Amino acid sequence: MKPEDLEKNSTEHEETSRRLFLKTIGLAVSAAVLGEASVFVQDAFTSSPLEEKIEKEYGFGVIGNTSKQNVQQLYKTLKLCEKYWETFRKEARHIWFIDLKSSFWSYLHEFIGAAGGASFGTIMLDSIEDETLIHETAHIYHNALGTDRGVAFSKKWWQLADMPYGSLVKKSSFITTEWKDNSVSLGKEGFMSPYGSTSLREDVATYQETLYVITRLIKQLNKDNKFVDYNNIYSLFFQSDPKKDSRYRKKISLLKEYGFIGPNDFKLIQPIFW
Repeated sequence: MKPEDLEKNSTEHEETSRRLFLKTIGLAVSAAVLGEASVFVQDAFTSSPLEEKIEKEYGFGVIGNTSKQNVQQLYKTLKLCEKYWETFRKEARHIWFIDLKSSFWSYLHEFIGAAGGASFGTIMLDSIEDETLIHETAHIYHNALGTDRGVAFSKKWWQLADMPYGSLVKKSSFITTEWKDNSVSLGKEGFMSPYGSTSLREDVATYQETLYVITRLIKQLNKDNKFVDYNNIYSLFFQSDPKKDSRYRKKISLLKEYGFIGPNDFKLIQPIFW
């Protein structure tokens, strides 16, 4: 065997060992938090070829209910996100694990309507949809900005919001979906949704999610050579013309400054907000 082959094999072995170590640690944490020891035992030492492909392409492990159907849907969703959101792969590099449909998270989904969650580098998905993954990845990327940069970003965002979080919504449920004035649950007052107005963290993530859906729609229309009616598009997402509220433009510009949105997607959505 050639020296370069020995070096390559050694590197691959080290990478495989590193991934197994991280996966074992992550699964142990999940088992402790969710009380699902059987998931830990099953997943710590077994990976399907598609799970390994996801890990190799995106750099994170897949845990939880890793049935063939769930993993296939996740891979399809990852490709959709990458296709329609310019910075997705860069942002996804900060994910450690994606936990698919663990029983505890499915319970939360059923009773409080939470389709996903993100904490400590792990995204938990009960709804394996692209909008949900984009939303939760925004949380991960937000956390990954680091202390100094993250504080600077949050301070600027807070100033742009210019309104106490939670002041515009009903507090009737965990997942807030209604404005206090009973108006239709579309974006207003510089927010993308009622839920987005509840905290800075959700404000950022709902911006990312909504902008993703808008860019996906525009790209699909362009692909089909269909006319892009920007007035019609904004009416699907906002109570009134967002051009008249400078908070949308300022927040989107801040997202671009900190790498949440790429230059091409930024240019694509400009006719709606500028």
